Amino acid sequence: MWRDKNTQGRVSIEKTFDAANKKIKEDGLEHDYKKWTDGLNERYQTKEVIFDGFTPSGMRRYVPNTLENVSKLMKKQGRNASNGIGSSFQISLQV
Repeated sequence: MWRDKNTQGRVSIEKTFDAANKKIKEDGLEHDYKKWTDGLNERYQTKEVIFDGFTPSGMRRYVPNTLENVSKLMKKQGRNASNGIGSSFQISLQV
């Protein structure tokens, strides 16, 4: 863990991740790290999804996080914003 002297020794998440990534690259472990993270995703059945509003019954609607879906949602939100009906753009991880 990386502790930041400017914040009275609190752990800096960003600097900790930067240091870990640097170590992974220095030791040539990128392939092994990618394989490990892919294994975690498969083990826990996770998939990245994007919130796409609500169904008529009030349930949350999610779509897979693909470039095509992100583009569609951004275009849709751009049209909504120009009409004054803006909404936040959120990406969430569903387990």
